[in-house]
Amino acid sequence: MSSKKDKKLILVRNDLLKEIIKITAREGKTVFAFTNEVFEQALKAYQ
Repeated sequence: MSSKKDKKLILVRNDLLKEIIKITAREGKTVFAFTNEVFEQALKAYQ
């Protein structure tokens, strides 16, 4: 078994993605890292 976590493709509205790209460029992060952080924070808020 691989030690890497599985990845899934998700669809996002184009307008949201454009804003995410702007934010990640300013922050020096990848879109992958940013979206993982956002999902982790959202899940914590619901727990």
